[in-house]
Amino acid sequence: MVAKQDPDRIAELVELSAELAWPPLRLWLARLDATPDAARLACLSEAERQRAARFVFERDRRRYLAAHCLLREVLAEQCDQAPQALQFRQGIHGKPSLEAGHPLAFNLSHSGDLAAIVVGPDGELGVDIEIVRPMSDVLSLAQHNFTAGENQELRDTDPARRELAFLWGWTRKEACLKALGSGLSLSPVTFHAGLAPLPRTVELPGPEGPALAALRSLRCEGALLSVAWMAASGTSPPETTPAAAPPQSGPLH
Repeated sequence: MVAKQDPDRIAELVELSAELAWPPLRLWLARLDATPDAARLACLSEAERQRAARFVFERDRRRYLAAHCLLREVLAEQCDQAPQALQFRQGIHGKPSLEAGHPLAFNLSHSGDLAAIVVGPDGELGVDIEIVRPMSDVLSLAQHNFTAGENQELRDTDPARRELAFLWGWTRKEACLKALGSGLSLSPVTFHAGLAPLPRTVELPGPEGPALAALRSLRCEGALLSVAWMAASGTSPPETTPAAAPPQSGPLH
């Protein structure tokens, strides 16, 4: 668990770094349905408040506020700063990062009432979490988002497990795209991440030539989660020794 000055500030935040088995990155999972109190909401910027106010549904607004309070609290403890003191900037495609002077890398994802936050000392990070749910026509969805090899892998998958395989592939694609920070400007069809939730080094088509991303996947709380890390310039991604199966985290308490 992350150290807390106030035990109520980061409610139900569970660190999954051990399950990820990938130091020096740190990964947390949190529930989002508890409404942050006024003291916690005070850390948010005016831009974050304005964005929250634009949500049509109260549930979505509450989850956005909870996720961004948690993100600030996690980063503040890693940076040894007050949550409200943190300043963010956005990349050309909207990926947030800390203002200059803070080399810490981070990324946030949420699905339903679950959020995942990953933090590392440098490089570029991407995380995607997807709650396992029934899906229709995954073969058609895959045609527009997966490579030819991934589509064949999905067709070869037992139909009873095909939706799960699609979600694994989707989280892996999204994590890589978020690490690259390209938004929708890069089609997920342009790189192969695979559908098996095993460690992998993925070659991504970056603006300055191919870039390597190290990829990990795990199960947690009825959801599938993938993390991609692109090393800082001049360094290499960590080793990605294949494992027999993705790790399974314990329940939130």
